[in-house]
Amino acid sequence: MIIDGTRIWKTLYQGGTPIEGSRLCKNDFNILVLMAEEIQPEAWKFPGIHVIRLPMRDEPTLLTPQQIGLVRGVSRELARHLTFGRKVLVTCRAGLNRSGLMVAATLLRASAMSPVEAIQTIRRHRSAKALSNPAFVHAIVTEMRHDHDRPSI
Repeated sequence: MIIDGTRIWKTLYQGGTPIEGSRLCKNDFNILVLMAEEIQPEAWKFPGIHVIRLPMRDEPTLLTPQQIGLVRGVSRELARHLTFGRKVLVTCRAGLNRSGLMVAATLLRASAMSPVEAIQTIRRHRSAKALSNPAFVHAIVTEMRHDHDRPSI
């Protein structure tokens, strides 16, 4: 069985429902992010992989301040992993919206991309249908930029 994972940037991949077992580890993945609220298998089902959970629904409603904070926090952690060359797979059910939100937030933190460039990069590599959830696009453009994390003076 083939892993549903598309390389978006360097060692950052975006995909759908992850395959349980050792296949991720055998393909040199180090980090797995589970974004789909309805798909949260036990971590032991992915031997040798560090599992991060941020279960969300794919609904066209604005993210809460708590959700924004969680996405920022995980994207900060993923950016740190990427600087060490760790291979990261961010997943949700179809590998389009929830995973796209996290990949875009991580791109904004780990690269020099603007929000629009991050969205375009994901759509170009993963699917033109990626990030079709307008609430997630809104969050990427308005809430995930680097300058929101800097303390105000």
